[in-house]
Amino acid sequence: MDIQDIHEKFDSLDIDGDGYIDREEFIQHYERRGQDIDILASRFDEVDIDGDGRISRDEFLTAARAPL
Repeated sequence: MDIQDIHEKFDSLDIDGDGYIDREEFIQHYERRGQDIDILASRFDEVDIDGDGRISRDEFLTAARAPL
């Protein structure tokens, strides 16, 4: 996934366009794809590096670039 793809993915998750992905947006997006809500909540917490309850574009980019 290149940088443009990462930005587009972030924008698709940021439903309200406030520049952040909140827990509800994150879980709602992935839950529709059949993912387990407990796993999603845990993953959200991993990506939300500063623990403010929302994922910034920088946090999202960091997570997307991290090795699996």
